[in-house]
Amino acid sequence: MKTFIRTIIFLVSITSLRSQDLKKLEYLVIKSNLGNKQTANSKKPQYFRKNSRIIRSKGDAKYNIPQEVNFIIEAPDGNYAIGFFEGEGPSNSIYFLYPTGDTKEIDITAYPKLSFSQNGSYVVIFNGFGRQIWILDSYGNMLQQYDYIHDLTGNPNYPLNNVFISEDASKILLQSNQLYLMTLEGDLIWKKPSSRVMNALFFEQKQLVLTTAIDKDNHSRGKSRFNLSVLRMNDGLNVESIKNLPIIKFHQGGILIQNENDKYYELEVK
Repeated sequence: MKTFIRTIIFLVSITSLRSQDLKKLEYLVIKSNLGNKQTANSKKPQYFRKNSRIIRSKGDAKYNIPQEVNFIIEAPDGNYAIGFFEGEGPSNSIYFLYPTGDTKEIDITAYPKLSFSQNGSYVVIFNGFGRQIWILDSYGNMLQQYDYIHDLTGNPNYPLNNVFISEDASKILLQSNQLYLMTLEGDLIWKKPSSRVMNALFFEQKQLVLTTAIDKDNHSRGKSRFNLSVLRMNDGLNVESIKNLPIIKFHQGGILIQNENDKYYELEVK
């Protein structure tokens, strides 16, 4: 009973998001108090850049872009990009594009959605209107391919919303009717109910996964609110949460959050 009461007090205090409350966190620690957005942006601009740069124009001279490609997403490390056709019909190929001018065509037919590992070494491609998931490395080598219903979830009644991959490609986090953590081979580690996860950050050495998800209790039109959760990798238990956050950003193991008073904090895993 004592542990239960302490946990309730903890969650309520963290919702207020004062710096003294953040110091009560057990798995996360304040690395920097960054003040307002202008100061935070000047000190930590990496959080305000997209992890993967979207290039819509064919005028970017960095890559040799095939004629049929009209949409390009650059990997977080900037060492390659993924190009494909985006339109009413599916893309018939996925292209790995390199600054050297080299291209590699992968025979994938899909309405592609992408998710890179934090270091850019791996990419998940999944079909926005289908059941297929492909795992590739930065050289375009196919590591794994799944039918997410037949091979992973076993549930045909729910669409695939998001897929994330760890930096070493040993784990994938899949959002469908539930949240699933699986090995690269497709073996289930755990599954749990969850609101829609928007992003994930893996800490293999700490055996933790951080997720951002919509805060259903506080999210509304014109007022986006998110939850930051710390999940144990072995069983999916939520060991720590910060709720009602206007902004959560990940960058190479760091976490940036904003509170209701427009104050920004950089957090890291203890």
